[in-house]
Amino acid sequence: MGVSPAMKILPLILAAAAGPLAAGALLPGSTEPRPFTDALAHTFSADVRAADERLWEMRRELAMLPNLRHSRQVPRYGFQSQPVFNPGTPQWLQLQLPRPTRIDAIVLVPVDLSAPSVQDEGYGFPRRFKVEAGMREDLSDAVMVVDETARDVPNPQRSALIYDFEPIEVQFIRITSTKHWPTMDQDRFVWALGEVMVMSENYNVAAAAPREASSSVELLPSWSIRCVNDGFSILELPVSTRRSPTNGYLSAEARSPEEEKWVTVDLGRSYPVDEIRLIPARPRGFTGGMGRGFPQRISVELSMDPDFIEDVRRAGTNRGMTPPWNNMILVRAHRRTARYVRVLCHELVGGAGAYRFALAELQVYSKGENVALRKPVMVSDAARVPKSSGWAPEFLVDGFSSSRELVEWPEYLAGLRKRAAMEKELEELLARRDAKAHRVAATSIATGTGVAGGGLLCLTALLVRQRAARKRDVLRLREQIARDLHDDLGSNLGSISLLSELGSRLASLPEEARRDFREIHDTAERSAEAMRDIVWLIDSGSTSLPELVTKMRETADRMFSGIVKVVVDPEHVSGRELSLLFRRHVFFAFKEALNNVRKHAGATEVEARIVTTPLKMAFEVSDDGAGFDQAGWHGGGRGLRNLQRRADRLRGTCRVESQIGHGTLVRFEVPFRIWPNGGSNGGQSVAADQGMAGRG
Repeated sequence: MGVSPAMKILPLILAAAAGPLAAGALLPGSTEPRPFTDALAHTFSADVRAADERLWEMRRELAMLPNLRHSRQVPRYGFQSQPVFNPGTPQWLQLQLPRPTRIDAIVLVPVDLSAPSVQDEGYGFPRRFKVEAGMREDLSDAVMVVDETARDVPNPQRSALIYDFEPIEVQFIRITSTKHWPTMDQDRFVWALGEVMVMSENYNVAAAAPREASSSVELLPSWSIRCVNDGFSILELPVSTRRSPTNGYLSAEARSPEEEKWVTVDLGRSYPVDEIRLIPARPRGFTGGMGRGFPQRISVELSMDPDFIEDVRRAGTNRGMTPPWNNMILVRAHRRTARYVRVLCHELVGGAGAYRFALAELQVYSKGENVALRKPVMVSDAARVPKSSGWAPEFLVDGFSSSRELVEWPEYLAGLRKRAAMEKELEELLARRDAKAHRVAATSIATGTGVAGGGLLCLTALLVRQRAARKRDVLRLREQIARDLHDDLGSNLGSISLLSELGSRLASLPEEARRDFREIHDTAERSAEAMRDIVWLIDSGSTSLPELVTKMRETADRMFSGIVKVVVDPEHVSGRELSLLFRRHVFFAFKEALNNVRKHAGATEVEARIVTTPLKMAFEVSDDGAGFDQAGWHGGGRGLRNLQRRADRLRGTCRVESQIGHGTLVRFEVPFRIWPNGGSNGGQSVAADQGMAGRG
């Protein structure tokens, strides 16, 4: 039987594509292996090769531009209107600036619900809207600065919309939604914003300004009109991509939280000070919520006297402040003239007789310029650590946060605008490139294999598409379940928590009733926390190893704020995908180990160590608490039996070491892959054993 001409050509085609661009090889501008058809198109089409080179260049440029954070840090969503039945019923939000001011830009930041599914990105962002500004409160003299009422605006998802215009002097800014976002049941409509910034050159003049709205959902701390200009959003700090060589300033240890600590910057001469910006310290590897050493209560003072005895003017005080995480704390100074600026701590953070004050950067602005940059710094005391550790008083004014170089708002917003434009161009180019690659690959394969080979490939493609469609349906169902849990149960639990907290504070109620309310509040908070973990677990967007490690770090910090040390080895985790079974058992085993410490150990120091290798993942949780007698334990109680069961399900191991009065150490280790015969993928956990050798 003879060989057809098509079958003679097929080996030549396969040989041409079997070089560096064979199936699974990386194409320029890609971080993942591409299918064989992409490699084939890249080999035979100059247009596809040119597109691949441009994609590579664009991704390199994007890596040098600022990016927004992709997870919510604080329990504040932003502003949301009350639901209405007509999507076109105008709803508005109005800000009042402290005084008539020349403004030149409006920044609208979408709500971040912290759920990774696409449907939750840009929650509630109005589909059509306008922004007006004027000098009168009723805006009878309004000027239209943004008009997006003629067509639906594409949802910004996790990007900010930045609108520039010619400077105008105004005092009132009104944002009106003319077409709202449909709720889950599709019969009511709302609109929402995570943050609104009104820029006057280098100043956000809308920060903490008075605001009002036609309607607003007030469900603290998540939803409130006050959250729309509180400075907490995915914008975070205005930084470049340049890494910081320093951490900032760190005080000596104090034994009491009431011990006085302060830092003073000498500006060199007097300046009319507009505002002071405090940047929290978040050194590499630190997972604490407030920022390391950021005080509970502070005051900012200005004076012409270096000793702050005469002519002292207080610019602002914060009592029981919301943890800043990676956001700046802004203090208005109203152009008060001063040479010296002091930050005075009234309540330090820490525990177990070790309290500190830390700050990454202190910025003092006058006429749009940071006049504190690289100026002399005086401090109450400083930690006795070498400068190589990244801590020193002079690092308080070096122009860096603990992670990146600080830049001014105009430069940062320009970078975000450029990123948004490039991401849109990249998406369009990728679509054109993939369409061209599909045509080229189809033509090449049809030429090489003939009608029979083409039919086989079509059948294969159909099966692949059907399988992909089924997978998408499953993912959509999981995302729908996650959203329903988040929106319905989350809202109800939030309401129960808020009402019970209010009830626990009513002095008119008997103590027993207030105690019941407190118990209800605590139960609602625990249920909400468990619900958030379940939503994260079943949501299809969080399936990678880095996401799991990040969730474990955040959980440890939430449960043991201030006394936990989390170590990840190696620090940069590979981006492999994980099954739901693996993530479920590892995460809940980790949480179980931490919960045992919280409930039983009475520890003052807790360390969580997470180690990954190409084959395995391990964690260990150690504490300096009460410990227990292993000889009399017999495998029961303290939730340790659950840990062993979870390890068994993943064909891993769980070991517990404890002595009364000497704390407890839990080691949990599982392979990434489980073979069908029930065994692991074999081999020894060399890196994991080395990373944990000699501990305990």
